[in-house]
Amino acid sequence: QAHGPDAIAFVGSGKITNEESYVLQKFARAVVGTNNIDEPTARYCYEPTLRGLHESFGSAGATIPTRDLESAGCVIVIGSHTVEAHPVLSFWVKRVVRRGGRMILIDPRATEMARLASVHLRLHPGTDLSLLSAMLKVIVDEKMIDRTFIESRVEGYDDLAASVASIDLAAVERETGVPAEEIRKAARLYATGGTDKRYPVPGSLWGEIVWPGQRTDTSNSVITYASGVAQQADGEAIVRVIASLALITGQIGKPASGVFPLAGQNNTVGSVDMGCLPNWLPGHQPLSSEPARAALEEAWHRGIPAAPGRDLDATVEAIERGEIKALYVVGANPARSIPDTERVLAAFRKLDLLVVQDIFPTETAELATVVLPASSAKEKDGTFTSTERRVQRVHAALRPIGESRPDWRILVDLAVRFEEDADWCQRQFAFAGPADIADEIARVVPTYRGLAYDAIGIDGVQWPLIDGATGAATLYESGFERGRGRVFPVRASSGAVLPDASYPFIGIFGRAQLWNTGAMSARSRGLTRMWGEHRAQVHPSDATRLGIGDGDLIAIASAHGRLEIRVSVSDIVAAGQLFVPIHHPDANRLLASRRTGRGMKSVALAITRLAGPAPASPQRSEISLMDLPLLPVARPTRG
Repeated sequence: QAHGPDAIAFVGSGKITNEESYVLQKFARAVVGTNNIDEPTARYCYEPTLRGLHESFGSAGATIPTRDLESAGCVIVIGSHTVEAHPVLSFWVKRVVRRGGRMILIDPRATEMARLASVHLRLHPGTDLSLLSAMLKVIVDEKMIDRTFIESRVEGYDDLAASVASIDLAAVERETGVPAEEIRKAARLYATGGTDKRYPVPGSLWGEIVWPGQRTDTSNSVITYASGVAQQADGEAIVRVIASLALITGQIGKPASGVFPLAGQNNTVGSVDMGCLPNWLPGHQPLSSEPARAALEEAWHRGIPAAPGRDLDATVEAIERGEIKALYVVGANPARSIPDTERVLAAFRKLDLLVVQDIFPTETAELATVVLPASSAKEKDGTFTSTERRVQRVHAALRPIGESRPDWRILVDLAVRFEEDADWCQRQFAFAGPADIADEIARVVPTYRGLAYDAIGIDGVQWPLIDGATGAATLYESGFERGRGRVFPVRASSGAVLPDASYPFIGIFGRAQLWNTGAMSARSRGLTRMWGEHRAQVHPSDATRLGIGDGDLIAIASAHGRLEIRVSVSDIVAAGQLFVPIHHPDANRLLASRRTGRGMKSVALAITRLAGPAPASPQRSEISLMDLPLLPVARPTRG
């Protein structure tokens, strides 16, 4: 109290329920009086999507349900190692190929999905914006646009067309490393839904991969992407170009078409929907919107601050300056998830108060002043919202262990003790359970308006609701939230990270078989037995030149830090590149703060061999997710 409400910041989670995320941001804004609330996976994996799609469509979210993917004629996968990072969704993408559709993979690495791709655009890391802008140019120049759709439902096309006129595909080829003809091929296949007759399905894919007679009669295309886009320095601009590709070709507002962003946790989408961001209110409403603030203030019977709060990176800086004295963390591990680890740890040690509410003793909890034991998802009721906007119920299967309690219960009890106006608190935090919180969400959050908690069945329901009952499977069929969809002039790339004499490799950071900081997945004996230890990947030619063998221990250094890790020698990565799994405890030591504007996906690195393979080093299982069965589909009779 002596330092004011902005001396405290809150960190949410993509693993807690919608109801808990809603109560957390309500506690921060209405009880404490600050917008200092952020959520790591939303910040680093989804917020560029929220901004970019909101500007383009008026709202953000997957425009179709997951099941529609298999009916698309063409799917672009960019910024996602789908097989390992989103394995269930990868089954649906593989079914596109099984049915004779086309998959375009945009990835610096030759991952397992590359063998199914009709086109693999193996670009230099960090050049995605230039490549996608070149695809826009091809579509505009070759008049593969949907003129009727543009004239009736899109604004800004003339400015976009003028901006791509000066793009030189030869220059883009030099920048990205992708042949100009391959860029043209990808653009043509996308614009035509995979039906361009110049590019028949390769004969090598027929038989065991492509089943004859299964192709859906469609010319629709989908673009799906993940943190490989969002975590780049140009993340928001890339999202806008992705939206522009869909808008100028009319590949949106109908089944099996559109944009399908992939989230970083089971409830990242829900945490965003509930407003766990410093500049966004519940329901994807900008904090700067006076009507949105007024509606929330009316519902809560209390004013909320108009000034944006601090995001995670700004919070670290404010702690360093002594402006933030206390940090309240719910279900997250920012000591591991925020880039520039040494700086983050030093800042957290300066706090007067660090409260951590979690189910496991994370690295953040080890620094905590107070630890509040929370219940796991199997010990509480509530809802999660999947990447396809599907709100799903979870039911407690076990009683809370020991002194643990559901996160919402802890926050409600804390509000009662913290709030001076007992009458107001009794009215605003009188939640007996998740159903009561969900009822308030259905009244207050526009995208969830009319959602009946008790009516959510086993299949869930997609927001927004139609007539308060049926979920909308396909977005924007009759119009966009902002009226017309908006396309933007393309801009120059911020520039890819370049190697130098001191740091001659380009590091690519991404997910592998475990998940994020490993707070839960690394504690699974089955997963760790199957996948073994964390390993970097280096190209065989680089390994030979440096005398590195498979399984060797190497040191990886950047201008910001250092880590030691075992290495796999693999041509999945290109020569001169190095893949670093983000699950390694020291991975974020190699990255600078996002405030530097350099993103989190690539950085210049140096590597040094330290030792040979450990005698008892656990080896990765030979099981490949590509070898797991496809979802059931009627197999045709062979003649």
